[in-house]
Amino acid sequence: MKSGVQRRSVFGHHSNLQSIRKPNRSDAIDSNHSLDASVLLRLSLSMATDADNPTLLQVLVLERVDRARNMARFYVLSIEPTLFEDLALVRRWGRIGSPGRERIDLHPSRPVAQIELKKWLDLKTRRGYQLRA
Repeated sequence: MKSGVQRRSVFGHHSNLQSIRKPNRSDAIDSNHSLDASVLLRLSLSMATDADNPTLLQVLVLERVDRARNMARFYVLSIEPTLFEDLALVRRWGRIGSPGRERIDLHPSRPVAQIELKKWLDLKTRRGYQLRA
């Protein structure tokens, strides 16, 4: 480099580099914590006590985290009404922080859907999942 000649960065001033180094982030979808699933799982943990009230939404959020095995999973069980007066047992699962997968099983009544929900809850707790507090 010749003396008296200044080289200019392609990015302009160094103060602009800070904004380039930090990728665009959105609080709605990005997280600073590897095991943070608050955006994905912003569901209330409630087990409906009044089985006759069809407007109550039953949602259970389960988690299984084992840092030694790099395992961070979620499992969401919910009973939701459909447009055709059936009830759907909706199961969502995947790695915490990812959209995961979803399966919907239709049931004719709330007691039948609750029995299925209980079966899945028992199975997942046996496999090490715990209710998220």
